[in-house]
Amino acid sequence: MRILLVNHQNPTDINAFSGTPFFMAREMANQFEIVHYNAFEEPELYRKVYNDGLESALRPISNRLVTFLRSEVKNYDYVICQGGNSVVPFYNHSIPLVLWHDSIWGTFLHGYYDDFRFEDFKKNYYNLYLWDKASLDKAALLVFSSDYVAEACISRYQIPESKIRVVPFGANIYEPPSEDLLRLALNTRLDSPNIHFTFIGKDWKRKGLTLAFGLVAALNDRGIPSILTIVGANPDIPDIVNAPFVRTIGIVDKAVPEQLSLFHEILKSTHFLLHPAFSEPFGIVLCEANAYGIPVIGTRIEGLTTIVKDGVNGYLFNLEDFVEDACTCISRLQENPSDNYRNLFNMSLQESVQRLNWRASVTHLKQILQLFM
Repeated sequence: MRILLVNHQNPTDINAFSGTPFFMAREMANQFEIVHYNAFEEPELYRKVYNDGLESALRPISNRLVTFLRSEVKNYDYVICQGGNSVVPFYNHSIPLVLWHDSIWGTFLHGYYDDFRFEDFKKNYYNLYLWDKASLDKAALLVFSSDYVAEACISRYQIPESKIRVVPFGANIYEPPSEDLLRLALNTRLDSPNIHFTFIGKDWKRKGLTLAFGLVAALNDRGIPSILTIVGANPDIPDIVNAPFVRTIGIVDKAVPEQLSLFHEILKSTHFLLHPAFSEPFGIVLCEANAYGIPVIGTRIEGLTTIVKDGVNGYLFNLEDFVEDACTCISRLQENPSDNYRNLFNMSLQESVQRLNWRASVTHLKQILQLFM
């Protein structure tokens, strides 16, 4: 199957979009005959759409793609848009176009406004709504990484369920850790006098750092020694960064071998990934955690419910009760940590191997495309 893979961010940059274009393209090249087409979006393209209108901002981008396709001698079976959808609204070529993404504007902006209502979004960001609607209508097939976004397209944009599929993204890591390394990591965690929690995310406010800190503080208050490691963020809250049980790593550049090694070392010693997000369309870092046998403690919202199976590869709690309920859960797990944590570790690894990796994701996509042809 021959694919034209449209990249909205640089697929050779491991740090672009948390590494998703890099690792998605890497695995797609293993399973398809692919050609890259770079449609790198200009910075803050959404502002141009918002101010100048959809056609003025996006038609030239679609036209360039169509001109390229018409110049090609060999045809493609599919055009797959990896991530951004700037080429989609005015696409007018006969080759079916597939959009594979983790969000749309109507779900993405939900995470940045209190009391977000879809009708307000349509009114206040009408051109972004039109961008969503035109893309969803134009694409031959829509593939989203979570049930949350898929359901939003059906209920809010009136997109037929028949043209939507859900395929979770995979962990953005080169290779899964070896079994020997993982067993050694498990023993290290079980022997540790402290519970090691890790929070990862540059956008720390939306991803719930304050709740993560509240949970670890509560556990220490209960006499359960706990440590919180913050990766990828530099929060400006003195009470958090100066707490004796908190260490802040800052942004990790995975393109630098020493920093990538540090990231791996942190994950090997982590008991739980904390992700009590207020909004999250998907959450790649949850997949990365499961690859190391790390269960997730998060909030029962949006994309997290596609990744985390409650009691299998983690636990999800209601946002308003997160600290109290998660604290109670972890306290109970500590009553028999060897058996309880070992089971979570094994089930988290199983979820990683079976569905939360790029090989499984691209294989699933390939099966969908073969049936769709």
